[in-house]
This record gives sequence, structure tokens and C-alpha cells, in this order.
Amino acid sequence: MTTTAWFRDPAGAEVKIRYSGWWFGADRQRQQLDGSAVRRLTISRWSLFTARLQIRVDGDTAVIYVVEPGNVANLPPGISF
Repeated sequence: MTTTAWFRDPAGAEVKIRYSGWWFGADRQRQQLDGSAVRRLTISRWSLFTARLQIRVDGDTAVIYVVEPGNVANLPPGISF
């Protein structure tokens, strides 16, 4: 099963997937949010490492996102932003 997440706000935030396992770790699919375009991150079911969705913002702010489990990697989110 895959997991797909869509992010839109806040502008200037960075989203990524952090893969980590025992001694090793790597960031993948790093993207910058602009506040208008929807960005998609997908975690494959074939990952050998623990995968975490992460977002970095510059301050206390609201984050708009949708996370859906299942084979939805190429579909738009089920709700409208």
C-alpha cells in the first residue's frame, strides 16, 4: 500500500519525506510550497526504511494538507483545498 500526501500552504514552507533506518537516513522528494500550487509526496509500499512526512515552517502558522493511504499516488486529493 502506498501513502500520498498533498500540501499547499503556507508559502515558503518545505515538505519532504525522511527515510531512516538504524544508522542511515536520507531526505527525498524535497519541495518548496508557494501557497497556490498543490505539491504531492508519495511513499511507496516497497520502502525498506521507515518513512516520515515532514514539513518545516518559519513560525507558528496553519498548515493545509491531505494524507490518504492506499493506491492513490496519481489521483488528486479527495477533498478540495
